[in-house]
Amino acid sequence: MTPPHRDVADLVADFHAAFGQAFGENDERGNELRARLHEEEHAELIEALAGDDLAAIAHELADVVYVCYGTAHALGIPLDAVVAEIHRANMSKLDDNGNVLRNEWNKIVKPPNFTPPTSPGCCARVAMSPSRQSGWGSPDAAAAIPLLAAEYRMR
Repeated sequence: MTPPHRDVADLVADFHAAFGQAFGENDERGNELRARLHEEEHAELIEALAGDDLAAIAHELADVVYVCYGTAHALGIPLDAVVAEIHRANMSKLDDNGNVLRNEWNKIVKPPNFTPPTSPGCCARVAMSPSRQSGWGSPDAAAAIPLLAAEYRMR
């Protein structure tokens, strides 16, 4: 049995290693496969939500998370580091008095002091090999991902 304290990124990395895919190695058809996996898992989650079956919802949520982390692994994105930066930005949605501002349908809105995510990994895709670097985001963003990955691995 897998120990419960291992994080999702490590579990997914184990899976990919067992099936021969190293971090950041995505083949030519990888994005097409990833899009299909996301579409399939999200459709199953939506179906489970409509059925109001908590066990099925939990299963499908786990599948969605697993596929998200698998996509990040294939593309060489240190997703935990990116999620941490998104979390930091989301926490800045409290106003100066620590209050939450909401719109008419109860969505949390950004106050004037909101600070957006600054991690280049939040918006950059990285080439999987030196021969595919063109077209995968700016050189600055692509250069930042290995630094984020190294930072993430040092945790």
